[in-house]
Amino acid sequence: MVVGTQRTLLLQIIGLVAFFNLFAASRCIKFIEKRKCIERGLGDFISKPPKGNANRQKFARRLKREESAMIPPKNHPKWASLVKGEIKTQFSVFAGNMMLSQCHRKYSRDSSPESLRACIEEAHVFFTKYESIYQNELRAIF
Repeated sequence: MVVGTQRTLLLQIIGLVAFFNLFAASRCIKFIEKRKCIERGLGDFISKPPKGNANRQKFARRLKREESAMIPPKNHPKWASLVKGEIKTQFSVFAGNMMLSQCHRKYSRDSSPESLRACIEEAHVFFTKYESIYQNELRAIF
């Protein structure tokens, strides 16, 4: 009976991992520029610029604007400062404050490097997901 339960649990975990990978791949394809897809680990997904000089200029401006709005990579030193609570912030949307305070509490209970990495990962995923909401505030921090 225990073996069957463990097998069922293992199959559920494998199914969730497969679903997460498929979900991440489908989200990445929505982005046009190369850099965002590379950060998400799916290689070189590049859209071709449109033909015509005016359209190329619009395309270049849009890529530059979207590139400047990107969330910094997880190895940026300010992520650690945010999670540790060294940088005090007040986001206009309260969910960001709650998420950072939760990460700070987790890190204060267990200040190991693994815990720090997990908290940075959690914060990075959150702010990447809600990038459009926190874009201006994160640009001021980073």
